[in-house]
Amino acid sequence: MIFNLIKRKKHNQNKNKSLFSYKKNLPVLISSQLQRSGGSLISQLFDNHPEILAHPWEIMVYKEGVDNIPNKILKTEKEFTRLMRDGYRKGKFAKKKHRFHFLTSEFTQILSRERYDKHFFDNYFDNFFKYWTNFKNDNGEKKIITGFSPFFCKGNLIKQLNFHKRLNIIHIYRDPYSWWYSAKNFKDIYKDINSIKKYWISSQLEVLAAKSKFRNRVLIIKFDDLINNRIKIMKYVCKKFFIKFDKKLMYPTFNGELIENDSSFKKQKTDKYGIIKDVTRRYKNDLNKKQILNIKKNTFKICKKLEKNSIKL
Repeated sequence: MIFNLIKRKKHNQNKNKSLFSYKKNLPVLISSQLQRSGGSLISQLFDNHPEILAHPWEIMVYKEGVDNIPNKILKTEKEFTRLMRDGYRKGKFAKKKHRFHFLTSEFTQILSRERYDKHFFDNYFDNFFKYWTNFKNDNGEKKIITGFSPFFCKGNLIKQLNFHKRLNIIHIYRDPYSWWYSAKNFKDIYKDINSIKKYWISSQLEVLAAKSKFRNRVLIIKFDDLINNRIKIMKYVCKKFFIKFDKKLMYPTFNGELIENDSSFKKQKTDKYGIIKDVTRRYKNDLNKKQILNIKKNTFKICKKLEKNSIKL
């Protein structure tokens, strides 16, 4: 009986691999910004739309630039092996585990044979979903590929946009008060208030430079709008990329299944879509006046520029 189950699973995997196909050269829309800014959230809002191919988890081969691709292929294989073994969980407090089945070795072998130029990334995106064997959203015509790859904004953003013409960027900026309050509870490197200068300011300046050069390929979205005005944000994105608005864009999911939030704090109240209600304003009860004035002094001008260049609803 066990042998039959294994045989049936392999048959289904090969069947999925050979049957599911989609157009090559679809535009790629990647969410990439500083941690604790909503990047994984927006990527998971795209997850279950019938016209979207949403990449699961992080796109390792794109992370932090286009250098050292062989090492990133190994990281890709390592991450997918881990997901196959452990499943996917959203955040350190998440309880639900999501299954993930991918023909990892077959896919990474193809990547290893490619030259590490623009065509490598074309090949990656044009073939990835054929090897995801329990992928549920494999019906209907697909018009765009979406995903999440943090830290494009570490000196790589303009280079990446020059390098890969299919690439479009969503950059979510979270106001520095809210960002630091969340980030300092997430990683030690953000605990000092000067991390705002080192990380938050530098990433915002880089995306503003990219926006001035690639105006139509860089979308800047306010974190508050992502939380409180999702319908308008998603309708804007749908219109830009010629896809139909669907209410499935309101719910964060992983492979079509509802997913928990990735808060740095325990026991957060959520709205009917699973989004934390007070995430944009909870810092007001904990940051003191001195901290707020310090942050405002260093970020006021940049916030004004971000406001000017963000999506107008």
